[in-house]
Amino acid sequence: MCLALALPPVFAEGLSTSISDINSGRFPVVNTHLKIFCKEPVALTREDFTLSEDGKPVKDFSVTIAKPVQYYMLTIDRSSSIKEDMPVIKQAVLQFLQTIPAEVHIGVISFASDVQLEHEFSLDRNSIFQAVQNIRAWGGTTLFDSIFDGVQRLQNTGKSSDQKTIVCLSDGADMNPRGTGPMSQKTLPEVTEFARKNSIRVIAIGLGNDIDEVSLKAIAQQTNGAYLCAPTVQQLAGAYQAVSRRARLESFYSVEHTSPRPERDGTTRKIQISSRFKGMQDQGNGTYVAPTIPEPEPARAKKPEKKWHGIKNRPHGIESRPHGIGHRVFEPPDEPGYQWIGNKDDGIRIQHLSSLKEYEMVTFKNGQPNGLVGSWLQDGSPTGYHGTMVDGKWHGQRICIHSRANRYDLETFEHGVRHGRQESYDLDGSPDGYFGEMVDGKWHGQRICIHSRANSYDLETFEHGVEHGPQGSYDMDGIPSGYFGEKFNGEWHGDRIYVHPRAAKGWSCETFDQGASQGPAGIYDDDGNLYVRPGEDSQDD
Repeated sequence: MCLALALPPVFAEGLSTSISDINSGRFPVVNTHLKIFCKEPVALTREDFTLSEDGKPVKDFSVTIAKPVQYYMLTIDRSSSIKEDMPVIKQAVLQFLQTIPAEVHIGVISFASDVQLEHEFSLDRNSIFQAVQNIRAWGGTTLFDSIFDGVQRLQNTGKSSDQKTIVCLSDGADMNPRGTGPMSQKTLPEVTEFARKNSIRVIAIGLGNDIDEVSLKAIAQQTNGAYLCAPTVQQLAGAYQAVSRRARLESFYSVEHTSPRPERDGTTRKIQISSRFKGMQDQGNGTYVAPTIPEPEPARAKKPEKKWHGIKNRPHGIESRPHGIGHRVFEPPDEPGYQWIGNKDDGIRIQHLSSLKEYEMVTFKNGQPNGLVGSWLQDGSPTGYHGTMVDGKWHGQRICIHSRANRYDLETFEHGVRHGRQESYDLDGSPDGYFGEMVDGKWHGQRICIHSRANSYDLETFEHGVEHGPQGSYDMDGIPSGYFGEKFNGEWHGDRIYVHPRAAKGWSCETFDQGASQGPAGIYDDDGNLYVRPGEDSQDD
């Protein structure tokens, strides 16, 4: 079998050391994750390592054995040219699944004229192989798009310190079925940079003699991966076994030190860590950026406190956006579609809504939305619905943030129906909109409706969703302005008083019977004196 290796020679038989991640979140304390490979199992101690930062030796550091979660994404070429070799390819993948460590999570992508997710990351080898068995060959070769998709799925899985690898098999170049040009929308530089940025290595396996070795070697070299060449399909199993052997012999370490330069100056620092084992030695290199001192936020002008009729102060606990809504526990997807953490029956679904530039998280249990639900803008700001669902229905308090309208609602549900307290605020926490109680989805009792733009609010009384009882309107200072009276079954009944706004004068009175006016209204001044009779025009004094 011919194995052509790209630099760095990570499949060499000696000792290799590579830095997979540097975490400066507790600066000046810096934590570096190391990956060690040797032709035999190793168990290194602190004495087997040396460390330097920007060329200066660091003597005080600690070393612990790490056990990161490992994820491998297999991207398998299923273009028309590979059709005859597909049975042997599937057998080679089966042997790989049988020999790679059982704790490694495996996912599968196939690619031809499109890119298809065949299996989510899983430890179930039988289920994964069944998905591989169902792959059928046809079409062109979207090589670069498939690697980009694999990097994206690995990026959205696990933590940055987890070990993530793409094993890409291809028998040709990125080409459309007519052979007239590339099939992928992504380019090699875009894919390579995306993988490097997310510390994801690419192990490329070239099958046959018509492969794009230049591209496969380039992406392998620049992501600290490897390029393996299998000139015949019979040699393919050996290439996959080399990858499996590598996975079994890799060991991981966490090295922690305090930077000799504790200044928070935003400069790039270079880390070098050397390892030794049985006369062999190798060095891993990496960089991190020292944090900077954040600029103090400018003080915000304090808004004058408003007083509302019936709700003199903001409700307790609603001084700002509800605690925890702005917190993210995952990275948002970059492109439209669903991403899953766990499986579709008992996991978390993340959907990127490209047209709205936002994404949502839905928790599932037994195939139904059960648990936390939330939506965010791409910058992490909360928007849309946040709350809990039970068997696919909202239950308890739901927060609905209308970021474009600069307001949010606090709604209470019971098994999918609005039932309980309902409230609305602007994003500064000032009341704006409806406040009241709902019973089985209908307003019941007194409801306050604040019209912040019109600088007024209404006090309305409902009975099972119908206006029934006293009604009144006020300006924001609590001064009566608008209609006052009683409604029965949604219709005005009895005397209705209309208090003119400040721009006009006085007030008028009109009598109703089940919604029908029983007589014209006169207009009175503030002392109750009639100064405009029915049918006359009002004049300013």
